[in-house]
Amino acid sequence: MRFSKNILVEASAPLRIEVGTFLDQLGVATLHDREGLHTATIAIGMYTRLRIAPILGDVVRIRAGEVQEEFTHPLPLDSRFGIVNACLTHFDITGADITLNFEAPTHCGLGGSSILMTLLCASLLSAEQPELSDSEIKLRAAKISVMLENGLFAPTGYQDQLSSIYGGVQLFHWKVLEAIPFMREELLPEAFHEELSSRLLVAFAGERHSSADATELMMRSFKRGGDERKKWLKTNTFTVAFAAALKERNWNDAIAAINQANELRCELVPTVLSGRVAALRQVCQAHAAGFGLAGAGAGGCAFSLSSTTEASQTLEQEWRRLITQFGEGDVWRPGISGGMQVHRIEDSCSQS
Repeated sequence: MRFSKNILVEASAPLRIEVGTFLDQLGVATLHDREGLHTATIAIGMYTRLRIAPILGDVVRIRAGEVQEEFTHPLPLDSRFGIVNACLTHFDITGADITLNFEAPTHCGLGGSSILMTLLCASLLSAEQPELSDSEIKLRAAKISVMLENGLFAPTGYQDQLSSIYGGVQLFHWKVLEAIPFMREELLPEAFHEELSSRLLVAFAGERHSSADATELMMRSFKRGGDERKKWLKTNTFTVAFAAALKERNWNDAIAAINQANELRCELVPTVLSGRVAALRQVCQAHAAGFGLAGAGAGGCAFSLSSTTEASQTLEQEWRRLITQFGEGDVWRPGISGGMQVHRIEDSCSQS
């Protein structure tokens, strides 16, 4: 199916940090559906953006930075743009020029791959099925993304997709066997986002990770059962405690819950904590701040939560000093973002 010749789509979605990583995995959430597992997400002001325009010929052209490739159907799934090609194959799209822009490094643990898939699926649904409501488009896009990624690339759940759709600060209660696979509670209204933002830092230590490899290590630990399984389920208790504290803006209790959840993760799978990220954690411990791993860990990003704005500013100086010593990486104070934006523009582009 050719991409609509008179349609241009421009879209963006925020990345995320979270507490309750791994508990959204489809198999994990199904296995413990009766207990009720949760993930708390914070959509941050760093974005994945894309633009889709029509082009002549039975090809798809994909660009990201200085990299550009063209493909014909059947599209390869083992290329650097495999996840994009999976979405295009599902929609049987050809004659499309897709430009991607990433504000964060790739493979840094902020949910970028899953969020890109959801954003692309929502964009294609918006172009091809404009009769659907905004909510229908985005939730269908999330489901397609999860099914494609879980079946073809790596085990996954819904945390990245839904955080990008709703934005803000959310608690998701996983109900993956239901028609709508989650219940959602907004933890902080927009009026309090700045209060959280001023206490929140995100750092990339320059070490890219493999989400699939790190998730596999967590899954092995989870499958062993016994005390290890009990500890994984205990992270759910700390996730709920974090959400309750955040809702009350009780920063000290939120800090304690983040640390309890991440200490258990690092105890269960020590390799999720790389050497550089361990150094970032030591600074947090010295400043009585909360420390979290973004995504699956084993490199990628970490985040901190401080009890006051001033404490966070002091911590930022220390983290920047470490990043300078590492010779690569960055520290961001990204703020809290709203949700995914998809704009379908008609009769405004020409084929090339």
